[in-house]
This record gives sequence, C-alpha cells and structure tokens, in this order.
Amino acid sequence: MRYPHPDERSYLSRRVFLTHALGVVFTLGVEPHLTRVLSRADEPPPNPYRGGVWLAGDHHIHTKYSSDGKYEIAKQVGEAVQHGLGWCVITDHGAKDHDKILLKKAYPDLLEARRAYPNIFVFQGLEWNVPAAEHGTVIMPMGEDEARRLAEFEARFDPKNTSLGQPPDTEEAALEAVRYLERFVPAALFFANHPARRGLVSPHELRAWSDVGKRVMRGFEGAPGHQMDKMRGAYRQKPSAQSWQKYPPESYLTYDGFDWMTATVGGVWDSLLAEGRPIYITANSDSHVHYKEGGSDFFPGEYSKTITWLPERRPSAVLEALRSGSMFTVHGDLIDRLEFYVRAGDRHARMGGTLLLPPRVRRVQVVIRVRVPSSTNFAGQRPTLHHVDLIEGKITGVSADRDNFTNPTARVAARFLARDWKRDDDGYLRMEHVIEDPSEPFYLRVRGTNTSRREPFPDPPNVAAPWAALWFYSNPIFVRLAG
Repeated sequence: MRYPHPDERSYLSRRVFLTHALGVVFTLGVEPHLTRVLSRADEPPPNPYRGGVWLAGDHHIHTKYSSDGKYEIAKQVGEAVQHGLGWCVITDHGAKDHDKILLKKAYPDLLEARRAYPNIFVFQGLEWNVPAAEHGTVIMPMGEDEARRLAEFEARFDPKNTSLGQPPDTEEAALEAVRYLERFVPAALFFANHPARRGLVSPHELRAWSDVGKRVMRGFEGAPGHQMDKMRGAYRQKPSAQSWQKYPPESYLTYDGFDWMTATVGGVWDSLLAEGRPIYITANSDSHVHYKEGGSDFFPGEYSKTITWLPERRPSAVLEALRSGSMFTVHGDLIDRLEFYVRAGDRHARMGGTLLLPPRVRRVQVVIRVRVPSSTNFAGQRPTLHHVDLIEGKITGVSADRDNFTNPTARVAARFLARDWKRDDDGYLRMEHVIEDPSEPFYLRVRGTNTSRREPFPDPPNVAAPWAALWFYSNPIFVRLAG
C-alpha cells in the first residue's frame, strides 16, 4: 500500500494563520512560546466567559478495535453521552495492520455512532505508539479525509504498524512524525498520554515536540485513565532501560489520581510553563473495560472530564479550545464550571491566554469563579469544595538545560477556604486576588480539592478508592510585561 507524501496533498500547507476573534489575536505556527495576546478593547466585558459554551469531553477512549478493548464504538459514545460529555475521541491502539482495520471497519462504525448520537461531537483519533517514548493521542479534525489521513500517519510513524515496513523507533522519528502532523491543514492535535507512568517521556522530548509541533503538540494527560486500577492509573511501574534515568522514584506514582508531572508544584509542568510554552493538561478515562465487567476503568465522563470553553458550539471550536488551553480538568464532578481570568486596565485573558500588561498599569486582578454541581456525581455523592489554590511561577525564558524538570519559582501564592470566597447571584463561588507592581513576567494556574490536604497524596498500592480525594486543575494564564 502506498501513502503519498503530505506535500502531494492539497490539504497540507506550511502557512501561518492569524485569526482575530473576540478581541483576541491567535498566532499559530510562528512563536512557540506565546499563545495569545489580548488586544485593546473599547469596553471589555465584565466576564470574558459570558456568551460562550462549556462542553466536557474525553480524548482517550478504546473500543473492540484495540486488542485489549471490548466495546463497540457506539457503546462508548453512548456511555459518553450518558455521563455528560459533549465531545469524545476514539483512540484505538496503533498496531499491525490497524490502519487497514481503521479504514475498512472502525471508521464506518464511527460514522454510524455519529448518526446515532448527533448531540455529541465524535472525533477520529489514534493512540499512537510514539517512537522511543510513551503513547500519545492524535486527534484529526472532522472532514472527509480524516480517516485516510490518520491511517497514513499511523502507517508511516507508528513502530507497531508494519503496513509500509518497520517504522523507525527513535527520537528523531518522533520529531519527523510531529513535523508531518504540523503540515496538515486543518491542524491535527497531539497530547502525550500517561507521561510519567514508565518514565519514557524525558523533559527534552517534551521540549523538542513542542518546538517542532508549534500548532500540534499541546501538552499531556494531567490525570491518566485506569482510575479504578489498584495501582492507580496502572502506575507504580519500575524504570526500564528505556526510561529516562534521572526521574526520581516518586515520579512513577500518581497523586490523588494525577500524574506526578502535574501534581508537583515546581515540577515538570511548571518547568515548561516557566519557558512560556503552551503546554496544557487534560484528564481522560483511557476506557478499555469497565471495572464492573472485569476491567480497571470508568466509562468516558463517569469520573474524569476535560471541560472546554468554546465561543460557539461546533467541532472545530473544540479542537481550538484544546489547542489554546481553554479548558480545565476535574475528577468526580467536584466542580463543573471554572471561570479563571486576569484583568489589567482594559485588557483581560482567560485560561490558556496571555495578558500583555499595558504600560503604566501595574495592578493585575485575578478572578476565580467556580460552580459546584447541584446534583450528585456518579458515585451518588455531592462532594464539598474545601479549598482552592492559586499557583504562581515566573517566566524565566528558555532553559539552557533541555532536561530541566524543576521550577523553583513556582509556589502557592494564595489559598482560598470557604471563609475567603463569596457566593455570586448565579451561585458561583468567587475568589479574588491582586498582584501589585509585577516586575517580571509570570504565569498563574489554579487547583482545588474536597480534602484538607495541602498537597495531593501519593496513591497507595492495592487500593481502589478514587472517590475519596477529588481535585480539579486549571490550565495556565501567562502575564507578560509590555516592552
């Protein structure tokens, strides 16, 4: 089977795109370390989330077309709808001849699931065996060529697929694959899955993928799936010869269900944000087989959600939300809305965005509004939010050490307890914080929990109790100084 080179296709391009919407300038494919700059507005809205749409989703779902999966595609999509999702991505494993199976069997079933469930956006994806690394989600934009494009990618770049021979299993091969995705128009997306599970994703690989995949590589799973596994997330694995050897033993654990790279203040994620990189986190089910049917998984949306904010409800807006970090992650429906934004003068920025601090404006207002669901979660509980943390770190520039995985400037800048927030008329809980006269660029992110724990706890072995300690994590906002 011959798959053409991407340069032979009309849907591929190396162009740079500028999109102007809602007073925001998106620059994609030019500067890898600047996500959005808010332009001056005559009358900024009191809340930049007003008028948009929130949609929950999951970008890591398996079906019977994975060797370790069980369910029909329509079954998984139906479960996603039942558990409150508005979008999902089917990501069966790359494998021998899977590209052919995708085209002949899986994709027709996916189209049928779209027809059966028209109120959810169902994307075609792949759990890619990233060369010399871990697994990753690749998401294709909807279109008549979506399955063919993905099959071509898999055959060329998945080391476990042999349709075109044996693809190389090297770090350079992974970079070439990301470059290939970068040429697609509309752009695909790539997130690393369960990044710290086996120590296979080094800091320099994350940086390299980000450098060559300016529009495509947008982060990693902040919380893995397999949340009912007794080794939560199927973590607690031992390092192998292929693991990056400088990771400490504690990196192989989850922390109240979240990956070590995300849960550690001043850790891997913060080291990337300190460079101003648009690296965002998600939370997914990695659903193969439900825990009540002999597996270790929840159904899509039953426990883990990635909740995106969209200016309007359409499939391309979902992908742009994932690409721009306009989303937060949550377990156990601890919250179902997070309006996190900053304001300075007449400028503002939402999650994933960048606020360019105007000249002579030296006061940054931080607003956090969360909504706690009025109904019970899928364990029949109504968890109570205990506290919310505002985390701040300095943007120090690109590190000379490509394997740096710490950021000593990251810290909890403010902790909000029930006595510190007020309830707005719409039922949201509001927290505010002011940063006076910043002298250096910085970023902010938010997390919260139903526990009194100051930091997430390492998950013990041989215990499956995910509903006890619930957390949510925002994506970051960057603040830069004019001039």
